[in-house]
Amino acid sequence: MKSFKEFTSSQGLDEGLIRSGIRTGSVLSHARRAKTAGDKAGAAFERGRTVLKRGQADEGTSDRLKRLETALDASLIGHIHTRNQIGSLVAAVVAGQIMRRKQRR
Repeated sequence: MKSFKEFTSSQGLDEGLIRSGIRTGSVLSHARRAKTAGDKAGAAFERGRTVLKRGQADEGTSDRLKRLETALDASLIGHIHTRNQIGSLVAAVVAGQIMRRKQRR
């Protein structure tokens, strides 16, 4: 089996350009995941907020507790998505820094 260097040189390809493209794709992929996770978090928080606003003055304690439970669940799901967003952003930053470091050499 050929190494990556052997393959790129036999095909007349620029190894540095291919590696740079792969790294750039990695950064973009992580950034897209962060955006998606952020959108999901926003939607979950909005769902919880909507559920809380649905309350009525003559609502019973049992119904109120169910509504609060639903809102809390939506909020926790939103926090999970926020955590995923932060992880994806950190991965994008790390990949970008690695890319910059290798370009300086």
